[in-house]
Amino acid sequence: QKRRVGRGAVALEEVPWFGRKVDLVTITQSRRVTAYELKLNGFRRAVEQAAYNRMAFDQAYVVTAAYPTPANLALAIEVGVGVIVIGSDGITEVAMSPLRRSSQQVRKRLLAKLREIRTDVHTPIFALS
Repeated sequence: QKRRVGRGAVALEEVPWFGRKVDLVTITQSRRVTAYELKLNGFRRAVEQAAYNRMAFDQAYVVTAAYPTPANLALAIEVGVGVIVIGSDGITEVAMSPLRRSSQQVRKRLLAKLREIRTDVHTPIFALS
C-alpha cells in the first residue's frame, strides 16, 4: 500500500489561511506542504477551494466519497488539483496534484503560519507514522 506521507510528517486540522480554513494540511520532513479539502457534496466548490490552496501549498487535493464525473475530474486536473476517493473499496488517488512550489515570499509566510499553529495547544495536531 502506497503512503501519502512518511514517518515524522505532521497533520494539522482546520488551518486558517487568508480568511478561510483548509480542512487538513500535512507537512513532511522535507517541508512539502499539502492541503486537503474534505467534501461529501459540492465537488466543483471543493475544486475551487483547492485551486485557491494551489497558490500557496506545494500540492492540493479534494478528498471525497464518490468518484467525480468526467467533466469534474477534467476540471480538477486542469487547475492542478488532485482527487482522492475514499470508498468501501479503499482509498484511490484518482488524479495526482503536481508538485509545484509557490513564490518564495508566499511559501515563507505559509511556513511561518504553520509553525505558529503547531505551537497553539488548541489546534489538534498529530504525527503520522
